[in-house]
Amino acid sequence: MLIIGVVLFIAPNLLIIIAGIISGKMMKSMQKKLTEREQEIIQKYGKDTLSNLSMTAKREVSETGIVMASLVVGPNYWQQFVSKIQSLFGGTLNYYDQVIALGRNEAMQRLREAADTAGWDEVVNVRLETSKLTPMVSNKESSKAMELFAYGTGIRYS
Repeated sequence: MLIIGVVLFIAPNLLIIIAGIISGKMMKSMQKKLTEREQEIIQKYGKDTLSNLSMTAKREVSETGIVMASLVVGPNYWQQFVSKIQSLFGGTLNYYDQVIALGRNEAMQRLREAADTAGWDEVVNVRLETSKLTPMVSNKESSKAMELFAYGTGIRYS
């Protein structure tokens, strides 16, 4: 009986620790792949193709159009669990910051890739909008997910 009690005490705690380790490794892996994809686009064009300026080059423009990319992100169960514990003590909820930062970077990279696929030379006047997603059914626990929508004006030079 004592052995069963010890196992029932240790198993959930061990699972929480394992989930935290796996979650951290997955987040680092996602960030590494994102950085590699960013570098591919930068190497292809010799610069970052996104700009928040209204116009970057004084060159003849042959065509313009809108370029869009969207993404829904949210923390996983481990990150929510740790953040709830952190919120008891106050301070910055680092996991949420990391998820949002990764989401912003991913949305911008998707915008770069959408522009590349459509054949735009550059995207100017880039903006990033966020909106919190809430569940259709009202309950005590609100959704932690948010949509990130990146858009800009694609430019094709002559």
